[in-house]
Amino acid sequence: ERTPLAKMSVSFDMTRYGLLDVLIQVLYVVRGNMSAESSNMFVTSPSIARILNVLLPFFGTTINDILGIIFLRSTLAALYSVQHASLSELKSSFIQSAFEFASDNIPTVKSELAKEETKMMKSIEAELKDPERTITSTLPTENSDHLIVALQKRAKKENEKWQQGKVSGTVYSGEREHTELLNKVYAAYAWANPLHTDVWPSVSQCEAEVVSMTANLLNGGNSNVVGAASSGGTESIV
Repeated sequence: ERTPLAKMSVSFDMTRYGLLDVLIQVLYVVRGNMSAESSNMFVTSPSIARILNVLLPFFGTTINDILGIIFLRSTLAALYSVQHASLSELKSSFIQSAFEFASDNIPTVKSELAKEETKMMKSIEAELKDPERTITSTLPTENSDHLIVALQKRAKKENEKWQQGKVSGTVYSGEREHTELLNKVYAAYAWANPLHTDVWPSVSQCEAEVVSMTANLLNGGNSNVVGAASSGGTESIV
């Protein structure tokens, strides 16, 4: 019969035994194996041998302890999630977990998902790649006028989508006069690099003026209003 931990009384001569020996002896006490044989081994046998002799019987219970710790952690995590998550969040989490399990472990589900993925990829490829396109993979060695004609033809066909109002949130202005003005400005600054304001100070001035114009539109036109130009909506959000 093992001695309860609360009633154990163990004393060691630290001048005679090292810390490693003391720790090993404590393990023997916990196991309730303080027999004459174990006490004798404590004095005479090498430390490594005593370590193995003590730890080997624990290997079976160690696995149970590890599994118990994992189970306890999972239980506490689940309770925490239930207390700090809404019903809709728990529902979404359950559906996501069930979907991931089914897609990884149920052959029928994996097969159907593979079919849908193949169908989706074909649809995306058909939408993004013109089947009549001509691919140019090397620099042209002759006159490239035919490339300009091909690009103009494709651009005209693609522009019909937004010109006919078939897209949303893509083109915010399409007036002919405004487009011509932009083309003139772009042509004048085709090689400008806004990062080098010492070389192109007018570009920095244009940015500041656009910010000032925007502030005036929002009734905030004064010297305390500042801003910066970005290259698109996503960059502005970031």
